[in-house]
Amino acid sequence: MLHRPFDATTGFDTEELHTEGQVAVLPAGHPLTAVLADLHQQDLVTVVPVPGLDQSEVAAMLEGRAMLAAEVHQCTAGNPFFVHQLIRHLAETGSDDLAGAGVPAGVHWVVRRRLALLGTGTWRSLTVAAVIGPRFGAGLVGRVTGLGEQAALEALEGACAARLVTELPGGGFAFIHDLVREAIYAQLGTNRRALLHQAIADSLEALARMAVRQDCGPAGAEQAADR
Repeated sequence: MLHRPFDATTGFDTEELHTEGQVAVLPAGHPLTAVLADLHQQDLVTVVPVPGLDQSEVAAMLEGRAMLAAEVHQCTAGNPFFVHQLIRHLAETGSDDLAGAGVPAGVHWVVRRRLALLGTGTWRSLTVAAVIGPRFGAGLVGRVTGLGEQAALEALEGACAARLVTELPGGGFAFIHDLVREAIYAQLGTNRRALLHQAIADSLEALARMAVRQDCGPAGAEQAADR
């Protein structure tokens, strides 16, 4: 019986496993995918969906730091695993400042494990995306990485399957939680960050020039960056 791997108190797979209806869904390439498929066929697994926490529930978990509830909820999108990790990290560091506390080790571990299942193109794309900001487009990512828009789009779709980013209805992508972006950004050295910031600025400037030549104006450059 597989109880422990999906126990919410261990954190082993609570953030890896999500559900669609009553079917357990794991990131593409996850080693437990075949195991879960066999267990579902034999009716040997029960999926218990864990809904996201609202702000009041986050405040109750924070206890003496309830004033941070809104910030913690925004940073984690109410994900129970991330909320737990962040609150424990605040307690261990004795910090009342989310920005100064840094990213919890457990979140780093989950993000790195997911990244290990992805190709180098996806890793490069997410590295650039983390420097761009919470929202980004395949066009700008492809330009900065040198992959091109089509390859960058495929890489970001792979990141969606791994539940690191999500596709936005109006176009472009966003990190599924702020903590995911921060965990990826934190893995970059100072020199690498500076180089990427410069490359992104150069690409945005080039897109702006193209938009002016095409008489699209600033709005056209912004839309091109979000594609």
